[in-house]
Amino acid sequence: RSDAGADSLHGKVYIAGGFNGDVCLRSAEMYDPTVDQWTMIQPMSCTRSGVAVCVYNGFIYAIGGFDGESRLRTGERYNHARNSWERISDMLSQRSNCAVAVLDGMLMAMGGFNGSLTISRSECYDEETDSWYDAAEMSVNRSALKAVVMRNLENATYYTTHGQVKAVKEDPE
Repeated sequence: RSDAGADSLHGKVYIAGGFNGDVCLRSAEMYDPTVDQWTMIQPMSCTRSGVAVCVYNGFIYAIGGFDGESRLRTGERYNHARNSWERISDMLSQRSNCAVAVLDGMLMAMGGFNGSLTISRSECYDEETDSWYDAAEMSVNRSALKAVVMRNLENATYYTTHGQVKAVKEDPE
């Protein structure tokens, strides 16, 4: 499978959606390294290639994607204790191949492809209200990207292009 999303929860790896070379997939699997085995889990409610997957508050979230005909605004979350998926409210923008990460208690969806253009739009999801909200746009349109939250990183401004970037001094030798 290609173009799937993956994340880990409770020491296991979960992978969902993707493309098998012929069709977009709704299947999902879980890898348990203690027994070195992949197991099929309940499939998602719809096919999702280019899906973004992220752990948020103990659930596996599958956000956006491409169903073979159009980019999706929909999302769903997997409850590992019940082996079931449930729909969440729709995003404000349709997108596939976006990045997702959890920041300050909210799930962020950033960039992606809307079916016509690579986009810079970002939005955040609040699980308590089951609602999406606009967030600051990225400075550059991006698709097929990943995001990670790094806390307490020394010299964080050195690694970012937001705001002023510190110049790197070249070694004269």
